[in-house]
Amino acid sequence: MAYRFPSCRLSITLALILALTAFGVVGCIGPQSLLREKNQSALMQAESTRELSLTDDILSDRTMTILRTCDWAKKVRTNRQQVIDEIEPFVQSSTESQLLFTVSELCFKEGRKLELERKYPQAMRLYVQCLVYTYRFLFEARFETARNAYSPDFHNMCILYNASADRILRLIQLQLQDQAQTKHSLPYQPEMQYVLNGGEEALNIEMKIKTHDLKPEDVSDIQFAADFDLNGTVNRYRQHGLGAPMMILNRYDENSPASKYTPVRQFSVATALIRPNMDAFDNEGDSLLDGSESETHLSIEFYDPVEESSIEIQDKKVPLESDWTTALVASMDKMHTDDVGAVGLLTPDKLLDVIPGSSRTVKGFYMTQKYDPNKIPVIMVHGLASSQVTWLDMFNTLRIIPEIRDRYQFWFYLYPNGQPFWVSAAQFRADLEEIRQTLDPTHSNPVFDQIVLIGHSMGGLVSRMQTIDSGDHLWNLVSKDSIDNLNGSPELKAKLKSWFKFTYNTSIHRVIFIAVPQRGSSMANLTTRSLGKAFIARTTDMKDTFKELMSIRNNDISTTSFIYSHSTSVDSLSANSPIFPAMEKCIKSPYVKYHSIIGQMTDKSQRSDGVVAYTSSHLDDVESELVVESIHTEITRCPATIIEVGRILIENMETYR
Repeated sequence: MAYRFPSCRLSITLALILALTAFGVVGCIGPQSLLREKNQSALMQAESTRELSLTDDILSDRTMTILRTCDWAKKVRTNRQQVIDEIEPFVQSSTESQLLFTVSELCFKEGRKLELERKYPQAMRLYVQCLVYTYRFLFEARFETARNAYSPDFHNMCILYNASADRILRLIQLQLQDQAQTKHSLPYQPEMQYVLNGGEEALNIEMKIKTHDLKPEDVSDIQFAADFDLNGTVNRYRQHGLGAPMMILNRYDENSPASKYTPVRQFSVATALIRPNMDAFDNEGDSLLDGSESETHLSIEFYDPVEESSIEIQDKKVPLESDWTTALVASMDKMHTDDVGAVGLLTPDKLLDVIPGSSRTVKGFYMTQKYDPNKIPVIMVHGLASSQVTWLDMFNTLRIIPEIRDRYQFWFYLYPNGQPFWVSAAQFRADLEEIRQTLDPTHSNPVFDQIVLIGHSMGGLVSRMQTIDSGDHLWNLVSKDSIDNLNGSPELKAKLKSWFKFTYNTSIHRVIFIAVPQRGSSMANLTTRSLGKAFIARTTDMKDTFKELMSIRNNDISTTSFIYSHSTSVDSLSANSPIFPAMEKCIKSPYVKYHSIIGQMTDKSQRSDGVVAYTSSHLDDVESELVVESIHTEITRCPATIIEVGRILIENMETYR
């Protein structure tokens, strides 16, 4: 019969072996040379084999070292579960992090093997064991001295916690798949059970929404961020920490005041953190669970890392593992952005259609996250033949900056860009007034008096027209007589006033112009204007206006040539258009500050971004001007542009400190 160590003697022996292992003093030493020089490729291999891998069944070098030292190396090849069972008694009271890491990795790898064999309850049991062991290491007081941030054990335990949490959520998803909206969905269940060991044990699981702005009834669906690849953005921003990155699909509430400005499918960034109830798990014996059958074993908590990037566990500040980008892209993917730029240019009327399943039109404001009355709106206005996708990289980067994220909320404005920009500016002016009346009907919220506009290309002209008093300068391009003397309907007069006779919006505090043709573009020439008239359909609104003007047979309007010769957005951008000299004469709002970012092609002989010349983009009355090396269509994605916009937003915050 094999000799068995007394448990105390075995514990002492094991502790000694582990101590020697930590210093590398293990194994037999033969008569050969003790040292040999490694070549560089061997050094690289040594570095690469040191780490834990979750993508295969091979155990890490650290685990194999422990197993060889403790004479478990042979047994682990044939029966991992037996090795796990033999290690378990020692980790209940041991403070050795290496042994705890070994059993954690064994549990995860064996659980993954069983999951692939579709033995889900057995796999769940092992994943929960892994989660409990890693949670102990990360938060129990007895491992305080072992939690060395420079040790691979600490890093690997975080990885194993996150991996086991992810697999637990996946197995719960599998159990709830009949209730799932998609194959990526994890249905929200406040309480549920997961049966183990053929019904002998059952995990009691609860789910909690732990964000301030989101209630359980607001959750329509929960999805795994890792299930999606990204198109259309360069950087996928993540924060490392604990938890599983998720996305919460917010339930669309058509009765909410902000519903008109919310995408029908709006995702929020989320992190799922699993807290094991340590008192509910057995410290001895063969059973995983201990305590009352009604006791909660696992609490799955969903946090918003945008709202709070870290939480406290056992008086320790713990950063949340999070994916900041995928939820944003998922929301924008459902904002009708695939072809909206082309549709808005060629058939602008379609952007006035109501979106199925909502009360809003395609045109208008889109909130990128739930409305926050305490944050300053930053409104991004796209250019010709473009859409919200123009701003994806910029917004994706800016919101990872804590100062910006905490102080601002970002909205996109989508408009029919086939019509003259002053028509779009009139719609923007009315929509901005409406959104304030909806969200701040008493006009008492100070954030609405601190609005920042960011306009690219033609969107910059739409933005600039919110900050000038037209006087008679623009209307005089149409007629020398007053609009009130026009022999037309009240509706026609009101429309013409919104286009050509208006004052500035005092709520706008700053405008950032990006590659804006302040004096038009040579690209809007006779050829492109002719093509525009041939292919760009006039909106019903424009047609009705032209029709009524044509029906007027008196001399109320001395000339209508300006309106008729500028019937498309391409016409309105012509460098020869009289609109630009007229805008120069308009009075700028005393409440606004301008900033310019101007593109420059690599070929410095041409002071242009390929579409807009420097002489057109330059304004004298700006707080700052930056020339970046970029072509017109890429400038909003240019790192130098994004950095400058971030600088301006932080500078703007100083105004209100």
